[in-house]
Amino acid sequence: MFSFNKFRKHKKEIGILALGIISLSVFVYFKDPFEGPILPCLFNKITGFYCPGCGMTRAVNSIFNLKFYQAFSFNALIFIMPIPLAIYYVVDYKKKPRMAKYILILMVIIAVGYGVLRNIPHFDFLVP
Repeated sequence: MFSFNKFRKHKKEIGILALGIISLSVFVYFKDPFEGPILPCLFNKITGFYCPGCGMTRAVNSIFNLKFYQAFSFNALIFIMPIPLAIYYVVDYKKKPRMAKYILILMVIIAVGYGVLRNIPHFDFLVP
């Protein structure tokens, strides 16, 4: 059952996380990622492959500018991952640790699968 009590216990952590997300969002909104990468992808630099997060900054910037199709083309995970993430936070992982574990495993499988697919030539539409 959903309860706000677990959120009340972690007010400070949630506040710090929210402040961090807002700060990063403001930075991404005002810094144009199309001029050059804000943070270059080390995985891409070392291996030459795209990681599951490549294109995420441009996707966030596109969402802020209400260009949802463009955001989806940069990185589809920005629309896919919030669903299992929200379910994970709604599930009471103290009462249902097995379900929470399965949700985390599902999220890892989705991210790794997306990372593999976007590097296969047949799925070049997933390239940022």
